Amino acid sequence: MKLRFGGLHLQLLGVIILPFSVVLLGIAIAGVRVHQDAMRQLVADRDTRAVRAAAAAISEQLHHREAAIYNLALRLRDGKPPSEVIDEASFITPDFVGGLGVIDLAGQVLISSTIEFSWKDRPLSEVIDNVQRDHAYFSLPYVENDESMLLVAALGENTIAVGAFSIADLMRSTQLGSLAEPENTISFLTDQSGQLLQTIGDEPQVENLADHPGVQAALRGEMGSSFLPAKDGEHIVAFSAIQPTGWALIIEEPWEAVASPLLNISLAAPLVLIPALVVALVALWFGARQVVGPIRKLQEQAEQLALAKYDAIGEPVGGIGEIQRLQKTLISMANDIRDAQEAMQGYIGAITDAQEDERKRLARELHDETIQELIAIDQHIQMIGKTVFQDLELTGKLEEVRAEINTSIKELRQLIRALRPIYLEDLGLVPALEMLAKDMEKEKGIPVVFTIIGARQRLPANAELAVFRIVQEALTNASRYAQATSVSVDVLFNRDVFSTTISDDGVGFMPPDRVGALSVQGHFGLMGMHERAELIGGTLDLNSAPGDGTQIRIQIPIARE
Repeated sequence: MKLRFGGLHLQLLGVIILPFSVVLLGIAIAGVRVHQDAMRQLVADRDTRAVRAAAAAISEQLHHREAAIYNLALRLRDGKPPSEVIDEASFITPDFVGGLGVIDLAGQVLISSTIEFSWKDRPLSEVIDNVQRDHAYFSLPYVENDESMLLVAALGENTIAVGAFSIADLMRSTQLGSLAEPENTISFLTDQSGQLLQTIGDEPQVENLADHPGVQAALRGEMGSSFLPAKDGEHIVAFSAIQPTGWALIIEEPWEAVASPLLNISLAAPLVLIPALVVALVALWFGARQVVGPIRKLQEQAEQLALAKYDAIGEPVGGIGEIQRLQKTLISMANDIRDAQEAMQGYIGAITDAQEDERKRLARELHDETIQELIAIDQHIQMIGKTVFQDLELTGKLEEVRAEINTSIKELRQLIRALRPIYLEDLGLVPALEMLAKDMEKEKGIPVVFTIIGARQRLPANAELAVFRIVQEALTNASRYAQATSVSVDVLFNRDVFSTTISDDGVGFMPPDRVGALSVQGHFGLMGMHERAELIGGTLDLNSAPGDGTQIRIQIPIARE
C-alpha cells in the first residue's frame, strides 16, 4: 500500500502536479509577457497623444506670432509710421522676449522695442533675402545669450516688421514637464537639419542627433512612436512634426521604469495559486474599474478634443489619482487652446471689420471723387466737341477719348460694386447673390444656375455680409483657379437653418484633413472663408477631389424668438 500510495504520489506529482505547475508557470510568464506588451503599448499611446498635444500647442504659438507680425506689416503698408506701429503693438511684446522692430531693406533698424544694439548680431540679412509679401517668414534658429532664438518677419511698404522670441518659451507652453515622472525622461526639439534647439530633462546621448529614432520621420511630417533599446531598458520614442517651421518634437521615456517591479513579483503567482487568483481577480476588477475604464473614457475625450470639442474633456472619468491628474492637465491644455482660439477669432474679426470699413471708404471715394471727375471731364470734352464740330478729325479723336472715359467709368463702377455691395445694403442677401451670379456670367462667360428654396427672409447684417463675401470668393476661385465651365448657387431657407451651396465642375483638388492646414498649402482664400463662417457662428463644409469639381456649403442657424 505504501508503495502504491507512494507510487500514486509520485504519479500525481510527476504526471499532474509538476506538469500542471509548469503549465501554470508558463501561463503566468505568458501573462506577464502579454501584460508587459500591453503596458508597453499603453505607454506608447500615451506618449503619442502627449507629443501630438505638445506639437499642436507649439504650432499654435508659432501661428499666433506669425499672425501678430503679419498684422504689423499690414499696418506699415497702410502708411502707419514705424514708431506708431511698435507703440500700438505693446500688448504682444510679452510673446517677443527679444523685442519687436522695424528695419529697412538695407537691414538698418528704424525702430525697436529694445535697444537697437541688440539687433546687430541677429540674422537680419537672411530675413531680408527670404521675406515675402503674402506671408510671414521664420528665420533659421540662432543663439543669443546662450538661448535659442527665432526671428519672424513680414514685409511692409519698403520696410520689414520683425519680432524675436525664445524657443524655450514655446517648449514651456507644451507643459511636457508634467507628463512624464521617470527621472530619465527627456523631451527635445530639433530644427530642419536635426540640430538640437531646446530640451526638457537631460540631453539625448547620441553623437548625431539626426540619427536618433523618430527625428527623420518627424522632419518628414510624420507622427507616431517607436521603441529604442537602451542601457537601462527599452525606451519609447514618440515624435511629431511642428508646423509651419518643419521642426521635430521628440519625447523619450523608459517604459519599464513603472512596469517591471510589478511584473517580477507576478512571476511567483504559481506558488500561491489560490491567493494569487483572488488577488488577480481583485486586481482585474480594480484595473478595469479604476484604470482601463477611465483611460478609455479619457482616450475618447482626447479624440473629441482633437476635433476641437473642448467641453468633452471636462466630464470626470474617475479612476486612480494619476489618471485624474492627467485629465486635469488635459483640461488645462484644452482651456489654453480654446482661449487662444477665441482670442485669435476676436483678432480676426477685428481685422475683417477693419477690412470692410476700408473697402467702404475706398468705394465711397472712388464714387464721390474719381467717377465724378471722369464724368466732368467727359462733359468738358463733349462741350469742346460742339465748338469744333466742323473739324471731323479732331471730333473723331474726342469721341475716342470719351469712349475710353466711359469704359473707365464702367470698370470703376464694377470695382465699387465688388468693394461695397450696394445691392446687399439696399435689397438684401438674395438679390445681391443673384447680381453676383449675373456679373460672373456677363464678365467671365461662365453660366451660373441660381436656385432659391424656401421663404426669403433677412439675416443679421454681419451674417449677410459674411455669406456674400464667401460666395464672392467661391465664384472667383471657380473662374480663376478651378477652370470651371458651369457653376450652381443653391440658397435654402428653412425654419432653423440658412444654407448656401456653391458647386462647380472644375479641376478640383485634394483638401487637407484639418482646416489649419489650408494656410500651409497656400489656400488663404478658403481659410478666410472658414474664418468668416466661424465669426458669425456658422459652419463651412468643403468637398473636393481632383477632376471631380468643388462644393462649398455654408450653414448658419436662424435665431427664433
